[in-house]
Amino acid sequence: QLDSGLLLVTGPYKINGVPLRRVNQAYVIPTSTSVDVSKVDVAAINDEFFAKPEEAKAKKSADAFFQEEKKAVVVSEEKKAAQKKVDAALLSAVTAVPNLK
Repeated sequence: QLDSGLLLVTGPYKINGVPLRRVNQAYVIPTSTSVDVSKVDVAAINDEFFAKPEEAKAKKSADAFFQEEKKAVVVSEEKKAAQKKVDAALLSAVTAVPNLK
């Protein structure tokens, strides 16, 4: 659980393609399956980790608005490294539980 009260969830990405995300507790379905995640280090991941970079906004005319192309979202190297670090520790925990893969 993060400081904001949201839960930190992940797939792991290698298994089902879910990256590190923040989720409201109301959208989580608890089950009887439990995975020991005590060895997963998520101390560096907090709410600021998920903050979007701020961009300078300029006034646009209607024509410029419709002519502008959408910029592709680029995931930072910091987030990729954090995902790999968490997945490595989590994969070993998930494979230790029978019927999970």
